[in-house]
Amino acid sequence: MAVLIESMEMPKEGFVEILIRDDGTVQQTGKSYRIDGTDYYTSYIGEMPVMYKAVPVPPHGRLIDADAFISTIRPLCEEDKFAACTFETVKRLMVEHINNTPTIIPASKEVST
Repeated sequence: MAVLIESMEMPKEGFVEILIRDDGTVQQTGKSYRIDGTDYYTSYIGEMPVMYKAVPVPPHGRLIDADAFISTIRPLCEEDKFAACTFETVKRLMVEHINNTPTIIPASKEVST
């Protein structure tokens, strides 16, 4: 199972070390960074406040931004009454539109049931 860490920024380089507690709170415990080609690592154990919350993400397929997808669909209008389009054509176009929507989180490697 994957974990989403709410409100935490992805590091632009290096990595961030975290501790996820049993209650789902997250504490940053260290960070790596590079200055002039030299790698550094800073430990924050006991010094950083708990600022994040870990949320379990169950096995899933490709995740898209459904709100952004819906905003691309033109609202129904009076002319739609006269559109000569079969239900099969509508389904094909919707699937094509969904397939072209950018992925926010790729499908998990675990099998979804």
